[in-house]
Amino acid sequence: LAILSNDPTISKGAQASAFLADRVRMNHIYHPRVLMRSVATRTPYAPLSPALPDLVRVLKAAGYDLILVETPGTGQTGIDLSPFAADLLVYVKTKEFGSGVQLEKDQFLLDADLVVLNKLDLEGAEAAFEQVSDLLKRYGKAEALHPLVAKVSRDRGLDHLFAAIGRRLGWPVEKDGPRPDLFSNAKRACLVPHPRRSYLAEISAKVQGYDRWVEGQLDRVRRNPEDLSRLDPYCAELLEEWPQRWHQLSLQAAKKSGVDPWLVTPNGLRLPRVALPDPADRSESLRFLLEEGLPGTFPYATGIYPYRPSTAGETTRQPPAKPPVNSPACAARRKPTRGSTCWRAGSPGHGYPSPSTASPCTARTATTMPEASARSARGAFPSTATKT
Repeated sequence: LAILSNDPTISKGAQASAFLADRVRMNHIYHPRVLMRSVATRTPYAPLSPALPDLVRVLKAAGYDLILVETPGTGQTGIDLSPFAADLLVYVKTKEFGSGVQLEKDQFLLDADLVVLNKLDLEGAEAAFEQVSDLLKRYGKAEALHPLVAKVSRDRGLDHLFAAIGRRLGWPVEKDGPRPDLFSNAKRACLVPHPRRSYLAEISAKVQGYDRWVEGQLDRVRRNPEDLSRLDPYCAELLEEWPQRWHQLSLQAAKKSGVDPWLVTPNGLRLPRVALPDPADRSESLRFLLEEGLPGTFPYATGIYPYRPSTAGETTRQPPAKPPVNSPACAARRKPTRGSTCWRAGSPGHGYPSPSTASPCTARTATTMPEASARSARGAFPSTATKT
């Protein structure tokens, strides 16, 4: 098997280059019976490389059984494949071909032996399949169209295409079964379901629609703050309940609940913990309730938790547990001896507590860390070290 992959050349000033990326996506070409060669057109706007006919003749003389020549993207004009005298012409398309009128201008749909419609998992591929199928029926080759999803492993459409190529070339090919419903399989196997592919756009549209609705409600309340009947019932209810809610969350209510209503900044400024719009200003009150909201209420711009004391959620430090009766610490407290480490750490004359008054933590440190206790006894550490 020989593969000649033709890629276009682009020109940047005096330099010309080609991005030979086809071999990057070929995962099964590393085989002693497979040869792949990327070929550039060498000239910008050139449809094919001038070396392709010679390369094909060389590969035929070398005895390759199958030679695949991939051309750059094709359209209505620009590429003439007649010099190659190909045994089989396969035309690969996707749904992005424009309107049905563009199909009427496509010469390759007339000349191709097989037409492949790739990327069935994209939205709109089924409608494109119907358009291409109707056109090929008019040309008298309805069976030439093969839809598939090439990026999917073991795609059934790709199996049918391979069988069709084998039959056209005279290879012994096993009979393939009826063509399955490829569109339903493609949509079922896709990573993101089609109804959710535009979910970010839907979220953005919802937010933008809400902002426009808020602007309309604010414009109405600015024109006539006293007439709440012109507002949406939800907005009218918010404004009617706002004076009572404002009073509940005022500075007096905060002080009554045991919270300091003022916050002192590092610069000494006294700022109120809660600064709410005046209920008399209905336009500003409605803007605050619709765009910012109270903590714990829609639209949750100021947090998802309601206003609560500053001590809420704080953890309480637990008292230290007493050591077991038979622990070394308790034993050291009960029976201090002059030769023990505990006695040296708390011996008089060094400013350390005596064994009888040493805490369990001090005794445990002295018993389990004799070297550190001895250094403490020699004055290597300050007297507070054994109390840590």
